[in-house]
Amino acid sequence: MPRTQGDRAGEGVVMWVGAAGGFPRLRKNEGRSLREPSGGPQVSSWEMAISAKRPDGPVLLRMPDSVSDAELVDRAIRGDRWSREVLYRRHASYLLGLATRLLANRGDAEEIVQDAFIAGFEQLATLRDSGALRVWLGQITVNLVRHRLRRLRLLRLLGLDRGADDATLEALAAPGLHPEACGELALIDRVLAKLRADLRIAWVLRHVEGLELTEVASVCGCSLATIKRRLGDADAAVRAHVSLDPVEGA
Repeated sequence: MPRTQGDRAGEGVVMWVGAAGGFPRLRKNEGRSLREPSGGPQVSSWEMAISAKRPDGPVLLRMPDSVSDAELVDRAIRGDRWSREVLYRRHASYLLGLATRLLANRGDAEEIVQDAFIAGFEQLATLRDSGALRVWLGQITVNLVRHRLRRLRLLRLLGLDRGADDATLEALAAPGLHPEACGELALIDRVLAKLRADLRIAWVLRHVEGLELTEVASVCGCSLATIKRRLGDADAAVRAHVSLDPVEGA
């Protein structure tokens, strides 16, 4: 399996890992430093120290990484802007990577993430389990992606295509990937571009993000039976165009 490099803007690097269970598996590279959406320096864990001035000298307060999402959410609901900034920095790279792989376009993904955080902060008081913030933000992001994909499909039908995508599976392929594997990824990209938004999202969440069926259902906000039907339809469409045989040297 070829080595992978750090991702651009958190979108991940796709590796072809051959066929398993009769279907090619795609896996994004894990365990990397991520770039902030603004294009800032690479960080593996955002860190910042806050000093509070007191008559007897400065006092070092808690590091952001030591504060749980639940506590930050509680403080953010009460209007604490620092807590909102920490939440954004903590989860933005994940959401940007997710949106990029779903949309295959970095510019659209950046807009989606911004909208997701705006919507999330506006609805923060409705979050039942503040410890499950990332999953909740992922649901908001996927819902926004679904609407964007439907809009883009309509624009294509009207002849108003946005042009070539810059974050397709082929574009995210690990350097040195076998040419035949790159060709397979290109074929998958073309199939995904023609799928309905709900089928495309389900397929990417399952086969690229590597989520379990129950997780895909949760993120998509539908039943497990519905997700299985969507995956079945999407798998059939991909199988009709893509070889299921492992590529030698991939």
